[in-house]
Amino acid sequence: MKEKINKGEHKTMKDYIEISTAPIDEPCVQVTNKKPYMIKMRQEAIRFIKILKNRFENFDGISYRIISDQHEFGPYLSIHIVYDIDDVDGYEQTMFIADNLPRKWKDNEHFRWDIVEAVNYELAVAGVEGH
Repeated sequence: MKEKINKGEHKTMKDYIEISTAPIDEPCVQVTNKKPYMIKMRQEAIRFIKILKNRFENFDGISYRIISDQHEFGPYLSIHIVYDIDDVDGYEQTMFIADNLPRKWKDNEHFRWDIVEAVNYELAVAGVEGH
């Protein structure tokens, strides 16, 4: 979903991908009508963003936002990875993050954007398909 962001006189268009508040293979806080859950869900989202920021170093073309949305059983949170649609690096960083999300809370694999770019460049020069 695109949105306009005012920056002085220049308006930039932003886009995003939406991810969960927890790693892929971990349970996350569930929407329920039986007990208050939003505080724990927000804590989980903040914890996950910290992990993402540590995991993806020098990914300066993106930002993270915690977003509230509505479900038939009540509100829930998700994380948006936001990038400027005119920023090729921001788009590529967003897609790289989406393809390399941690599977577990203890997953400590680390990526630096400058190294990812250098490897992708070398693969492209070598003619490796998909780069």
